[in-house]
Amino acid sequence: MARELRAHAEPKWYSNSIALYFYEKAQNGKVSYVSNLVMTTAEEGQVIEPSDALTIPHETAQELMDSLWQCGLRPSEGSGSAGALKATENHLKDMQELSRRLLGMVERTPSNIACTGRGEGCVK
Repeated sequence: MARELRAHAEPKWYSNSIALYFYEKAQNGKVSYVSNLVMTTAEEGQVIEPSDALTIPHETAQELMDSLWQCGLRPSEGSGSAGALKATENHLKDMQELSRRLLGMVERTPSNIACTGRGEGCVK
């Protein structure tokens, strides 16, 4: 049976830090949580076993990322976010509308109107 590990981040403004919580709820209603992580020192080049890492499922990592985003953290490198993409899409729509209007104005100038036979607006 797969474990239902969950993650949550919460800002601690008084210490300029973020608290990370990893927990799971049991069917009996009890909550188990990770506490007192232990730091182990390794020599440079020493192999660190995967079992020595905190491994979380993709869904838990996404929960953590979402709550870190809510804490105000953003990627330090890379481009794009949902907000930036939406702004770019809106700008593109505005530019398309502007182009459509400008082309409509150019198409209706006297030099582009069909000749009426009386010499008005006719290109010779």
